[in-house]
Amino acid sequence: MPKTIRTLLYFTSTLLYLAICAHPAQASVVITGSRIIYPGDAREKSLQLSNRDPYPNLVQAWVDSGNEDSTAQNADAPFNVTPPMFRIEGNSGQTLRLRFTGEGLAADRESLFFLNVLVIPPNQTDSEGRNQFVVMPRHRLKIFYRPASIAGAQEHLPQALKFSLGSQGQDWLIEARNPTGYYATFAEASVLAGTASAPLDYQSSLAPFSSATWRIPRSQLNGAPQTLRLRLVTDAGGAQTLQIPLHP
Repeated sequence: MPKTIRTLLYFTSTLLYLAICAHPAQASVVITGSRIIYPGDAREKSLQLSNRDPYPNLVQAWVDSGNEDSTAQNADAPFNVTPPMFRIEGNSGQTLRLRFTGEGLAADRESLFFLNVLVIPPNQTDSEGRNQFVVMPRHRLKIFYRPASIAGAQEHLPQALKFSLGSQGQDWLIEARNPTGYYATFAEASVLAGTASAPLDYQSSLAPFSSATWRIPRSQLNGAPQTLRLRLVTDAGGAQTLQIPLHP
């Protein structure tokens, strides 16, 4: 048998053996809530974690300013996390405390940061003594730093958002504007034309005092869009459905 074929067969059989003998193990540390609102006048903010595994897990936490590849070593956000690393026992909970340590943020709008929670499960073996692959999940939650001096109430955000209809070439355009000091986050966006509907190519988040253009090909609808349907994420992590008439 040629050497290249023997090498290929060996490599394939090795991968097959690893697939059979190694089993994935994934930790199940759960965070209460899907976003964090940090009032600008708060001394600190608490967050609850629960370990649903019957065994302990090691957890590391840090805050970054938007770098998805951040680590605890290069975290650059003005927040302290206490404790930064801890062991959470099986079927138990742990409280994390966030404290803002910076200054100089805009007083008329929210600032966005991200809490990272990395779960490091212990090495495990199955009943036959074989090592398991260990998956280390990282939870990443948005932190909205909210100064008390923002004009208007956050509850009025849905009414304050502005949308208008336009077109360019073979696309319909939705111009979205957020004239408030609050972030607007969307879980879904689509347009309706008569009885037909089509999803939008939209940005999931509109920063304070910003605008964006969302597109949809004309071919997906029979006629001009008449209604914009949105699901706006609330402070509690739910979603509020909005039906907005569209006009040029």
